[in-house]
Amino acid sequence: MGAALPGLVLLLGSAFLTFFDRALLPPLIPVIADELGVDIDTVGHAMTVYVLAYALMQLGWAVVSVRIGRVRTLRISTPIGAAGALIAALAPDPWTLLVGRLVAGAGFGATVPAVLTYLGDALPMRERQTAAANLAAALSLGMTAGTLAASAAGEWASWRVAFAAAAVAGIAVTVMLGRLSEPAAHGGGGMISGLLRVMRNPWAVGVLAIGALEGALLIGVFSYLPVALQAEGASIGVAGLVTALFGVTVIVASQTVKLVYGRWKPHAIVLASGVPTVLAFAALTWRVDAATVGVAAVLMGVTWAAMHTQVQTWMTDTTWDARAVGMAVFAGALFGGGAVGAWAGSLAAGTHAYDALFLWSTVASLVLVAGASIGRARYTVQDR
Repeated sequence: MGAALPGLVLLLGSAFLTFFDRALLPPLIPVIADELGVDIDTVGHAMTVYVLAYALMQLGWAVVSVRIGRVRTLRISTPIGAAGALIAALAPDPWTLLVGRLVAGAGFGATVPAVLTYLGDALPMRERQTAAANLAAALSLGMTAGTLAASAAGEWASWRVAFAAAAVAGIAVTVMLGRLSEPAAHGGGGMISGLLRVMRNPWAVGVLAIGALEGALLIGVFSYLPVALQAEGASIGVAGLVTALFGVTVIVASQTVKLVYGRWKPHAIVLASGVPTVLAFAALTWRVDAATVGVAAVLMGVTWAAMHTQVQTWMTDTTWDARAVGMAVFAGALFGGGAVGAWAGSLAAGTHAYDALFLWSTVASLVLVAGASIGRARYTVQDR
């Protein structure tokens, strides 16, 4: 069973918007702190709250998705995310900004699990890897655009313009989602029964642990790269430009990795693409400047493009009998880990302890790559 091209394009557009919005705050943290007259770590709490809300809402959106469908869920969640972006754009103080990012994280948190579940329902396993690579490209294009838009707004206009743009885009996507049809769902059942199936599946639990660690590193800690660079004297423009290399790399690498599908075993792809993140954090432990941050962003982009897409696809297979719930729990684990990583980044920013942050991240990335590659090598695909 396939999925119509216009529908897939719209799904990728929804995913683009999610990561566009997510990428806005990190480069702007010092700028917002300066305008609102508060410490950097105070504004940094808005990043932690965003990621935490994103994670905690996953099961709630899973309930909605199971009951009313993937597309209808997106029609509800997207305008909520847009409202959160608008609140942030109008925020007169850090607490209103925090509320805006909380609402945006809660709303946009439904998007990626819904899209992944839609693709899992509409495509056979052999086509999901390619679809996951395209999804990674769309997400990273959104992240790149969001990072550059935030940097440009902070440098030459106002940080509020960036959040207002996300709000307008959210309204446009909501309107277009009215044209998208629902796929036939697989792995039905209720929320509780689906959750029990996921949590009783040792492979699914293992992939969730991998996703949580990956999120801590590539979502949470990564978000503080531009903050760390600005702490070393770089401008917001330079910090945004070099960290945007992450998204550019994912766009290129996610398409390049398609060439090895069917030629390399999945665990080999995981191993080869995971090692660059170990090297990235090792480089940042040694020094933080525009060169090392730029190189680290590229190396982490390779990991996200190839290893992360393999882990996502892996999760769609382990939870074939409860896919909507499984992907929601996976996203919750990913961004729950991201919240922990963002909290660690906030602590490091408040005490200027980036060397310790990146050292521990190096160790954690070694654990991540070893666990993911060994686990994937031992897994037998269900393909349902």
